[in-house]
Amino acid sequence: MNADLGAFEQVFCAVPSTKWMMMAFIIVTNWAIFSILTAVVSDNMAMLTEAHERDLNEREAAERDERRAITMELMFKRFDKDGDGEIGLKEIRNMLSDPAEMAVICDMTGLEKDELHDTLELVAGEGKGKITHEGFRQLIQDGWNKVTGHSFLKNEARLNDILKVLARGTNRRMKRQNSV
Repeated sequence: MNADLGAFEQVFCAVPSTKWMMMAFIIVTNWAIFSILTAVVSDNMAMLTEAHERDLNEREAAERDERRAITMELMFKRFDKDGDGEIGLKEIRNMLSDPAEMAVICDMTGLEKDELHDTLELVAGEGKGKITHEGFRQLIQDGWNKVTGHSFLKNEARLNDILKVLARGTNRRMKRQNSV
């Protein structure tokens, strides 16, 4: 029993139906208390789960960044054939001609081969024909944010396609309205 109901004995004897009412009251209040308790526990579990997932994601991101930094260091050393701390145009062209190297760099940057080629040529052109170790690291870490001519043309072509679709839809609506 949840409580001592001895004080209600006289009421229960005088009006027997009050036993059923008291029983219903106790059941309903227990359900309410248990549902509130369950909601609080569930919310706390959800918050702890989110915090744990956030911590895991941060750790994974840090590990991924560390692996990426090591890979970048190894790649740069491999591309810098003469060991002067810079990748020259000749070394860039050698790198771009090797399909395995291109696949690794494309995978790291998320760029296609032609976009990668244009970007490397652009950066090398800005740096007097060479890319420094710091420049190479920034290119890969910053996600190749510089706009290349190829990526600009690609986006322009996509926008033109969208405009054509919109124009067709507008023309159809105009024809429907004119026919009505």
